Amino acid sequence: MITVDENGAIRSMNPAAERMFGCRDNEMIGNNFTRLVPKRYESEHDTKPVVCNWTEIMRRTGGTTLALGRTRKHVTFPVEISLSEMLIEQQRLYVAMVRDVTERKRFEQQIAAEKESLTVTLRGIGDGVITTDVNGKIIMMNSQAEKLTGWSSKEAIGQPLKSIFDVTVDLAAQAKAQKIGYRSEAQSILVNLPENVTLTARDGGERIIEQVASPIRDSKNEVSGVVLVFRDITARQRAEAERRKAETLEQLGLFASSARSGNGGAIG
Repeated sequence: MITVDENGAIRSMNPAAERMFGCRDNEMIGNNFTRLVPKRYESEHDTKPVVCNWTEIMRRTGGTTLALGRTRKHVTFPVEISLSEMLIEQQRLYVAMVRDVTERKRFEQQIAAEKESLTVTLRGIGDGVITTDVNGKIIMMNSQAEKLTGWSSKEAIGQPLKSIFDVTVDLAAQAKAQKIGYRSEAQSILVNLPENVTLTARDGGERIIEQVASPIRDSKNEVSGVVLVFRDITARQRAEAERRKAETLEQLGLFASSARSGNGGAIG
């Protein structure tokens, strides 16, 4: 906790603040607050900080500011500042609650890197991939899923799976699900998803797809979502149908030929 006057001069620092910034014995009293916080970020998503000035920080009273702290030995680290205003003996002072968020930023960067790696991987997969949360709402879909459904990822995220992934419904399974009841939409998806279905795209085009759904589990091993993987097997189904048709015609031809031969032998 650091107390600052209207001009940005530091009036007091509690022991935790002095330890955070590597100071001691009130040595920073009288210095400008920006001596400890020289730069700030425009938003949580910015990666490059800008030069900080007290007037700008003061305008953010009542909110939080993500900034770059600097110790007495000029070691920088990310901080989150919550600023509040108070009046003491007719003098306006500001109390800055400063939190070291180094670990949080490291974790966020790690998650972002893993997410980017996953995105790159999914982009190269030939199958459609959609993930949902526990309520069955879409949280991610790859480019192949966009192609097969006709929906862009931007439009689909946050929407219920059934609004984007339009497949034929097994009425018997649906009635059974409604009768039994499930704790979450995710569990219902996992139990009632047939292997092969007809997918109707946004433009009305139909494709036969095969699909598989797997649960996403949290640290308590509870189902927290679903990952759905599916592929277009329309051409394969058509080829198999043509093959069966050809085999049937061939068998009929052999049967007819055998029948003619048999009749010929009887006449002779």
